[in-house]
Amino acid sequence: MRTPTATLPELVEALHDGMGYLYLAAERSHHPARVQLFHRIRRLKADIAADLASGCVGPMHPVPEDGSWLAAWRQACSGLPATLAHGPDRAMLKALDAQELRLLRAFRDAIGKDQPPTLRELAATHLPEVEEACDELHELKSTSGHPVQVRKRPPATSPPAWCLGIPHRALHPGPEPGTGNPRPRPPRRGGINHPRRT
Repeated sequence: MRTPTATLPELVEALHDGMGYLYLAAERSHHPARVQLFHRIRRLKADIAADLASGCVGPMHPVPEDGSWLAAWRQACSGLPATLAHGPDRAMLKALDAQELRLLRAFRDAIGKDQPPTLRELAATHLPEVEEACDELHELKSTSGHPVQVRKRPPATSPPAWCLGIPHRALHPGPEPGTGNPRPRPPRRGGINHPRRT
C-alpha cells in the first residue's frame, strides 16, 4: 500500500519535528562544526515551516490518523529521539540522514500534478533547500568515522655542501702538484663519471 502524499499542514508538522531532532543532535554533539551545521539546518526548517504555514487553510495541527502521511512519518521516526540521546555517533547520523530523506521524498511527491496548487507551488519553491539540507546530512554521515589520512613526508635529500661545512676548495680542487693537470673530480652520488667529449 502506497503512503499518501503529505498535506501542507503535515509538512509543517514534519518540519517542526525535524527541528526538535536537530536540537537534540546539537545538544549531544561535541563537534563544533556539526553543532553549527545542525543549528543552521534547524533555522532553515523554521523558515520553510513559516512560509508553508502561511498557505495553510484549516487546522494547523493535524491529528496523525491511521493511514495518513503524518502517522507513517511519526511511526518511522519513533525511535529517533532515543537514538539521538543515547546511540553512538554513527547511529545518530544515520538516523538523521534517513529522516531527512523521508522529508525530501514528501516534498518531491507534493509537487505532483494531482496535488493542490498551493501545496505544489510552496513545495517546489523550497525543494532546492530541502535537497541541500539532505545532501549535507548525507555527506556528514558518509564521512563520519573515516580515519584521517596522514600524508607521508618525502624522503630527506642531502643538504647542500655549504650546509655541511665542506670548504669550497675540497669540492673544486686545483691541479695536482708538479703536473699542472687538474685533479679528477669524485663521481657524483649515484652517478658514473663519463669521459669528457673532445
